[in-house]
Amino acid sequence: MISANSLSHVKIGILPSLARHYILRCSIAGGNSLASDATPVIDIHIHIQPLHAYKPHALALIQKGRRDYPEVERYSADAKLFLNFLDEAGIERAGLINYVSPEVIGFPPEVNDWITSYCCADPARLLAFGSVHPKYVPDAGAEVDRLAHLGIRGLKVHPSH
Repeated sequence: MISANSLSHVKIGILPSLARHYILRCSIAGGNSLASDATPVIDIHIHIQPLHAYKPHALALIQKGRRDYPEVERYSADAKLFLNFLDEAGIERAGLINYVSPEVIGFPPEVNDWITSYCCADPARLLAFGSVHPKYVPDAGAEVDRLAHLGIRGLKVHPSH
C-alpha cells in the first residue's frame, strides 16, 4: 500500500487533498509512478484565495502552525506556479473554491472576479468556483448570471459563515 510518506516529491502539508488523490491514483496505477493511461485526477476543492483580502484574525488562523505558509502565498500569487505544482502531483484539473464572506473571512463579492482572473492562466485546468451572498449584492439572480458570464464554473452554495 502506498503511504503519504512514500511521496517525497509531493508537499503533503500544502494541499492535503492533492496528496490523497495522488495516493489513490498511484494505487490504481499499481505503483509509485503515474501511468499515462491512469484515470485523470481532479481535485475539486482547493482554496486558492486572495490572501490580501483576509481579515487579520482569519489570516492568523491559517498561518498558525503552518511551516508551508510561504508556499501557500506563492501559489495564491502565481497561477503558473500552482499549475506546475499540479503537474508534479499528477493532478489534471483543480476546482478553486472561493466564497463571499466579508464579515467573517473578509472576502467581498469581488472575490469572484479575482478567482476568475487567476484561472485565466489555464481555464481548462483551473475551474473557478465562486459564490453569491444575497446580503451583499442588490440582485442575487443577476449576480449568478454575471458570474456565469464571467467564467465562474460552479457555485459554492451555502450561507457562508
